[in-house]
Amino acid sequence: MERITSYQFTELIESGFALIPEEISKRLKHVHFFTGTDPVYAGLFDDKSTKDGRSYRDTWCCSYPWNQTVEDKRTTIVMTDLLLDYPKALRPAIVVHELAHCLHEVLDFEPLAKPVTKYAQTDEFEAFADAFTLWVFPEYDRFYELINKVDDEMIALFSQLKMIGG
Repeated sequence: MERITSYQFTELIESGFALIPEEISKRLKHVHFFTGTDPVYAGLFDDKSTKDGRSYRDTWCCSYPWNQTVEDKRTTIVMTDLLLDYPKALRPAIVVHELAHCLHEVLDFEPLAKPVTKYAQTDEFEAFADAFTLWVFPEYDRFYELINKVDDEMIALFSQLKMIGG
């Protein structure tokens, strides 16, 4: 499923990984990336719309194995050209946000984080991803309206993961 047909994202993927502490990024080496074509057509989603009505066809997201209709099911980050509309300084943080979904999966979707942005109020997956992104990339608050700071329990978890690795 490692289908990167557009190498315009290579440096961006590298810059996202560079923000994540090494011991945590080791836990994310299993993640695949998909670029350059329609993820619904490719079988990465069995539905065409996100919970909030956006199309998976042009939304950056994490496709978990249970979302997929392909035979070789693997956690995959979908990267569309839509991201190129975002400010350049924010783009690595969006990579981190998507990788945070993968980290949450590695942790069996535990623990639950308090929402730190309005978008994080969407669900527990977005709450975890935004908390991790804000912890890794404090400048995230320049782009998204914060409603809380990362709570002490999450800071402790991320700090522990940073030290013990995979």
